[in-house]
Amino acid sequence: MKKGVVLIIVIGIAMIISCLAITVLLYISQGSIISENKIMRTRAYYAAQAGIVSGMEQLRKGEAVNDIVIGSGIDGYAGGLNVAVTYIDDNTGPLGTDPLEVVVTF
Repeated sequence: MKKGVVLIIVIGIAMIISCLAITVLLYISQGSIISENKIMRTRAYYAAQAGIVSGMEQLRKGEAVNDIVIGSGIDGYAGGLNVAVTYIDDNTGPLGTDPLEVVVTF
């Protein structure tokens, strides 16, 4: 009788420890996913900034800026990180300037 009770208690404790371990693993994996998304957003932001700087530099040199792709296939992404800069000639920017459109895809 005592052996049966001890066995049930041990199995119950093992189940509780297993549930706690699964909960910790799920929590850690969620944190990893959140961190990866933050890293991707940060890389996309700085890639867009680089695209703006590159487009501005090309305008300063007098080169055309229509649909250029900068940084195609940047490391860290399965499909790569692509930055496309488009010059929009419509004088809708601040003080009648022409805006640049920067699109980051990953």
